[in-house]
Amino acid sequence: MSVKDAADALGEGHRPLVAGQARPRRVFAAARSSLWLLALGGVFTFVHAGYVAVTPLYLLRHGYATATVGLVTSALLLGTLSFRVVVANLVDRWPERRLMGIAIAVLVAASVGMLLVPPGPWLALPRFAQGVAMSAFFTTAFAALGRRTTPANRGAQFGRFSFVTAVTLTVAPSAALWAYGTSGLSGLVGLNMAAAALGVLAMLLAWGPPNAEEPEDSSREAAAPANDTGGPARRLSIVTTVLAMSMLASVLGVSQAYIPLIAVEKSFHQLGPLYVAYGVGLSLGRLLGGRASDRFGRRKVAVLSCNLLLGATVGAYFGEGVAYGLMMAGLGFGLGSANSALLALLADVAAGRNQGRILGLSMIVPDVAASAFVTLDGVLAGGRGLATWPLAIALSAAALITAALTMRRTPRAVRPR
Repeated sequence: MSVKDAADALGEGHRPLVAGQARPRRVFAAARSSLWLLALGGVFTFVHAGYVAVTPLYLLRHGYATATVGLVTSALLLGTLSFRVVVANLVDRWPERRLMGIAIAVLVAASVGMLLVPPGPWLALPRFAQGVAMSAFFTTAFAALGRRTTPANRGAQFGRFSFVTAVTLTVAPSAALWAYGTSGLSGLVGLNMAAAALGVLAMLLAWGPPNAEEPEDSSREAAAPANDTGGPARRLSIVTTVLAMSMLASVLGVSQAYIPLIAVEKSFHQLGPLYVAYGVGLSLGRLLGGRASDRFGRRKVAVLSCNLLLGATVGAYFGEGVAYGLMMAGLGFGLGSANSALLALLADVAAGRNQGRILGLSMIVPDVAASAFVTLDGVLAGGRGLATWPLAIALSAAALITAALTMRRTPRAVRPR
């Protein structure tokens, strides 16, 4: 990413240039902040994905039943959902660096707690704290991206951020399992503490002492445009966008949950290449979908991507062998592309003083919907994944319908000269 792209992503012209301030210095600061925000996203995703992969193995190795694994996993989800509401109500009033600092501090404390707490049900406490840290970071990060971007480049920047987290989510479990297999839980905690140290460095570099380019809360609130999301058209667009994102999150959840079981039914016995195809499609979709939404419009890209998603889910239902793997790659691309376009659209619609709060609260619905539909899939199929593709097809169709109902007139990027 060039310095110009990073400067654009942070909303060049969002605040007036202070008299006597050198323009190159501002451009460099903007690029630095953008790059380190991406780095922070990678750090938090790395730590989260590592613990998700290792915690069940750690508990089972110490003789605990799957019920305990479920309890500890539920604690993570509870921490994420409950504190998303709290952070969403603070993100428009507190400085970004304060919330980021809290998120990193809680993440470090939770990692230390993983070593201090004995294996068993009490492990739910540090996992709950990790959920709080994830909620604080991602709610703040989305609000920061919404504030620091313009409609001309918002999709590209959300796409870059989502791309980084998707790639990290693909790599982190393998690294975590290697650390755990080599040195046990202490090795994994050490690896994650090193990642957290990079997060501290990122915070110091990106959100250093307050200066003329980063005003305090009062000046930022005074400069923010009035929020007009109370209009019927805006409210309807927020609702339809969140519903579409919820359907996408549910397709992502049910398709990931039963990949190993379904692959056997589809004569695709090599899980490694299947995960790679799915992950590459998802990552590229997030990156390219965001950029395309800047150029061609959010709604158009979202609808086209949902069409691709629906076609891929139908193809995966009927496909066998290599054809099934190709459909999974297409499914990932459609999911990622539609998600980036809709996320940028939500930031467009919510622009104003309450933008961070709206973005934060809106993320709760997709999380709850995904959990509910994954559970429903398990109940319908008896844990065998047999209901996954009919359910995914229905959810994809619902995502297409709700995406088509979003705002027709959304901001577009200014084409490069």
